[in-house]
Amino acid sequence: MELTPEKISVLKELQSRQDLSPDKRAVVEELLSRATQAQPQTPTAPQPQLSGFEQSMRPAELAAKGFVDSAAETIGALPDLVSRGMDAVGLPAHPQGYFPEKIKQGFRSYADAVSAPFAGDYNLGSSEPQNATERFAQGAGRGVADAGSFIVPGAAVAKASKAGGLINRSAKAVTAAPILQATAGAVGNGTGDATENSAVGLGAALLAGGSPALVKAAGRKMITPFASQLSVNEKNLVQGAKDIGIKLTPGQETGSNALRTFESVLTKTPFTGKSQSAIFADQRTQLNKAILEKAGIYADDARPEVIDQARISIGKEFDNLASQTVIKPDQKMLDDVANINKEYISRATPDQAGIIKSYLADFSKLASEMGNNPQISGKAYQELSSALKARARKAIDPHTKEGLKKFADALDEALDRSGGPGLKEAWKDVRNRYRNLTIIEDALGKGTQADQAAGNIPLSGLKTAVKSADKKGYARGRGDLNNLSRVAGYLGSTVPPDSGTASRNFINGILTGGNGIGGGALVAGANPYAVLPVMAASLGGPKLAQSIYNTGPAQAYFKNQLAHPAKSKIPMRGILGGIIGADSVGELSPQTEPILNPKASIR
Repeated sequence: MELTPEKISVLKELQSRQDLSPDKRAVVEELLSRATQAQPQTPTAPQPQLSGFEQSMRPAELAAKGFVDSAAETIGALPDLVSRGMDAVGLPAHPQGYFPEKIKQGFRSYADAVSAPFAGDYNLGSSEPQNATERFAQGAGRGVADAGSFIVPGAAVAKASKAGGLINRSAKAVTAAPILQATAGAVGNGTGDATENSAVGLGAALLAGGSPALVKAAGRKMITPFASQLSVNEKNLVQGAKDIGIKLTPGQETGSNALRTFESVLTKTPFTGKSQSAIFADQRTQLNKAILEKAGIYADDARPEVIDQARISIGKEFDNLASQTVIKPDQKMLDDVANINKEYISRATPDQAGIIKSYLADFSKLASEMGNNPQISGKAYQELSSALKARARKAIDPHTKEGLKKFADALDEALDRSGGPGLKEAWKDVRNRYRNLTIIEDALGKGTQADQAAGNIPLSGLKTAVKSADKKGYARGRGDLNNLSRVAGYLGSTVPPDSGTASRNFINGILTGGNGIGGGALVAGANPYAVLPVMAASLGGPKLAQSIYNTGPAQAYFKNQLAHPAKSKIPMRGILGGIIGADSVGELSPQTEPILNPKASIR
């Protein structure tokens, strides 16, 4: 049946009747459906083709449109909010969204007026985005305006709030790095619109917000792969070690746990352990030399024969100086001795006083032998001074130890006043070297079997000996061996101990087919000749890595501190950028969004 326009009109009239039965209505709707399908489709007017320039201009136009729309919503938010309040109390008010829409129309009218002279020359097509690129452009424009909805109010709050307060600091943080924040908003919102997925947009915003910091961090990491982890004091000790010729490893010089672990593995692994241990052994040699030089000894180690020869040599120096020396007691010397009698004998217990009295008796005997021309021979001085210092080192009671040292100091000062400049300096030098020798001897008595076998001065033992020789002075850095003992302590904390477990496990792995050799054997079909290259690779890999690591360029690269990690003056920039980007794709919570973004109230 042909459905003419007249028949179709009748069918539509029947369809509109309320009293039509369901069966008849179904028939009428079926006929109308057929008529609609049978009607020829009106051809769509062909869309004008855009030129390349016009197509390239569309993203810019859509970005501007997105910016204007979002800015209008932000600006119109406040009057729209007032209008909603008036409506709530029964006063005449404009409908919701009235002001943002009027602002949009005003922007567009102005834009049309400005572009009118060029409107006849160019056709930019539909005002709606047609593809992902155009959706990105429009969303990016809206995202930049969204950033402004944070920054502008934040600047106002920062200006109005009390300087230094929490609100002031927070507002300043919001306004920090506006370009970064606008970029994050543009990238996040544009990506969300282009992909039509707000979660993807959120991720893009966070990445854009943090990417500058990530790029900077990556650049610093490339230049300085292991930034120094050392404290100021540790850096001073590192410099002290380098000053005496100790070549430190990258792990020791930077404090990096990763590098120290790597160096420790090389020390404990067969085929690399010997050469890596040689590095640490050379450090001990350089430290031994520096310590022994303080006692006038020029040797690489502190073997018993070296120390014995040093004591004999210093003894001869003392004898030579004693033969040239005569001390003339003066009033200052007598006053010093009287003060010792008062402070360290009259106020001491009988046992404590008895020790010091015995040395005062020896001094009195010397004085009685002076006659009318009072003087003390260099030999007598040396014997009494040495005896006082030796007894002071052995004394347990602090009061007694201090009294004996004061007595010895009084004799030394009297010698300094009696001798000429040359003799005075010679005595000072030999006494100083002798004091350092006694400290080294004390330290050697506290070493391990390994230290004794190698002739090394014990690292921890040196600190104990230096501290024991002058407890008060140690804390203040006094003494020739003070800083060296601290450098020794630092080296001791960085040299990896070796229990032998790693070496045993490695060798056991070789014997039982471990360390990658067993797997290689399976791949090679258990052919012993085919397994050999696998074994070589397993055993040679650590050696190759060590060889590269210990080259001059590699060591310099791992040690360099050219790119120090810098602390940002404006914290949380990347996070703020991500927050603004998140806001642009609508990811803020309903509770916080109206507070941070006024336009949220009209969405």
